[in-house]
Amino acid sequence: MKGHLDLIGPATAVGEELLGIPSFDTPDFSAP
Repeated sequence: MKGHLDLIGPATAVGEELLGIPSFDTPDFSAP
């Protein structure tokens, strides 16, 4: 599942930067 989060992590970060609204408020993406 690490590979899955590895792809979602950056994608979510980019999405937040573009939208400016955090869609996923999960600490799992920030935690290693």
